[in-house]
Amino acid sequence: MSRLDDVMKLVLINSVSGHESELAEMVATELVQYKHLEVERIGDNVVASTRGNHARRVIVAGHLDTVPGEPEHAKQTPERVTGLGASDMKGSLAVMLAAAASKPSSFEVTWIFYAREEVSRSQSGLLELSELRPELLRGDIAILGEPTGGIV
Repeated sequence: MSRLDDVMKLVLINSVSGHESELAEMVATELVQYKHLEVERIGDNVVASTRGNHARRVIVAGHLDTVPGEPEHAKQTPERVTGLGASDMKGSLAVMLAAAASKPSSFEVTWIFYAREEVSRSQSGLLELSELRPELLRGDIAILGEPTGGIV
């Protein structure tokens, strides 16, 4: 299976803001197979963390939801996937899932797949996590997979 196949699989799962449950379940099921990760589902947010002896922690986060649209109109060619959420943000989610399969050698990682980014901040899955489990958001550096503007 190619990375484009992985993206297509994610794009075909309807995850409009407020309806991320199916995608959150798929992500949690994928991550729980990796023995180096502790996986928690908090609402429609999924957090997977390594628990080793490294002093530094990297947070890698990306949102599960899309704007409203028709996931069944997605198309895949040998070079690309187009469709609802393909670039914002299911392409990045596919990369995050693949990267989470490997245990880092010199730092700890917390992978955060959060709900409701495409709506108001008051509904954000990150806000929900910060209120319910703020310790899960603690790290030395954070990387967001959001492609907006194409810059870090």
